[in-house]
Amino acid sequence: MMPAPVDFDADGFGLFKPEPKPYTWQIDEEPHKGIKLQKPRKLVAKDLNAALIIEASRKPHHATLEAFEQDVLKNPLRLKQVIGSGFLLTYRGCGQDAKYIR
Repeated sequence: MMPAPVDFDADGFGLFKPEPKPYTWQIDEEPHKGIKLQKPRKLVAKDLNAALIIEASRKPHHATLEAFEQDVLKNPLRLKQVIGSGFLLTYRGCGQDAKYIR
């Protein structure tokens, strides 16, 4: 079930507070062919419909992990309800040339 929006944007789309830790790391007991990992883990979502966005950076762009985290948390993330097909999540990453992903 979708939570209620905390606010609405200029276009009338609901703004939601992101779940702070929607994923957990779990020990992965499945065999991995050709890969020798000391402690294999897998990322598991608390909600099967949760989106996963992975973004990376380099030191010339973000000197510290904290700087990278602050930059990522400022990026636009929108969830729009689309009649007939559910929801559309859009995100624009770090950097002036970053494009929206859907």
